Amino acid sequence: MNDRQRVKAPPLAPDLDQKIIWTAKAIGARIGVGADFVRDTIAREPDSPIKALGSRLYVFEDALIDWLRHRAPNKPTKTP
Repeated sequence: MNDRQRVKAPPLAPDLDQKIIWTAKAIGARIGVGADFVRDTIAREPDSPIKALGSRLYVFEDALIDWLRHRAPNKPTKTP
């Protein structure tokens, strides 16, 4: 078999170099808000990248930053 016929196999595992941020407090510290805001507001959004494992929250840092960048300009704030 020559080099032209070889096909690179897809990776068997996801990219393991991604940074995971654990706990609402750490997530909040990364984006400049409090743990309560992370738990009560951001994590409850339907499309939030923040997930729960048992009672602990976690998020992949890249997914959180990407979500915040693309969400903020498109969502109008609600007025009471």
